[in-house]
Amino acid sequence: MSFKKLSAFKQFDNQGFFGPKILMAMSEEPWLDFDSGKKLGTKLNVVVWQDHSDYGDPTITNVGQTLSVKIAGREPQQIITPHLVRLINPEATIYGEYQNQLSVRADDVEDIEGGE
Repeated sequence: MSFKKLSAFKQFDNQGFFGPKILMAMSEEPWLDFDSGKKLGTKLNVVVWQDHSDYGDPTITNVGQTLSVKIAGREPQQIITPHLVRLINPEATIYGEYQNQLSVRADDVEDIEGGE
């Protein structure tokens, strides 16, 4: 038997995932609705700069992985200098054939100094 919509019951530990990571903002672009083209906010493109997560295997890290973070209502800055950021109230959903992709939204971002 094949159940439907099981992913609706999978919870992602946002704090557990994003808490031990330092992200580097690399660029911003408008976040547009796929169907209508209406501007919804900003897509902030970030790279995992530091990863202090405990994956149970010290050889595993997500340093260097990229994410596109959608922020509703935010105007994109056309030219940004890469800088360290922390996501405010991130919410991620796992998707993909191998369940190894993340769709991320956040209320906003804040700049941080150093790598903590």
